[in-house]
Amino acid sequence: MQIKLTLNAPVDYLYQQLIDSARADIQQQTGRPAPRQSLQGYEYAKQWSNGLTGNLKITHAQPGVRYAYELETPCDHYGVDYQFVPALMVTKLS
Repeated sequence: MQIKLTLNAPVDYLYQQLIDSARADIQQQTGRPAPRQSLQGYEYAKQWSNGLTGNLKITHAQPGVRYAYELETPCDHYGVDYQFVPALMVTKLS
């Protein structure tokens, strides 16, 4: 399944929101701060409040270009991939 959205926000802002969320999740799940370098390749165990557990691996962390991760649980495998493309500027002529 693929979903495409056009958001009225700067690419760098959207990317940073995803990274900040990932860093907060890493801190919460591991009890340690996220590494200062790129999160690409970082892997950690995750547990939800309902007891479900899984392993999350950040597969891509390219600023302003792409953020992706894979999540493996006992029941499923999820792949999430955000690819950023700046919108073309459209000039309206009158």
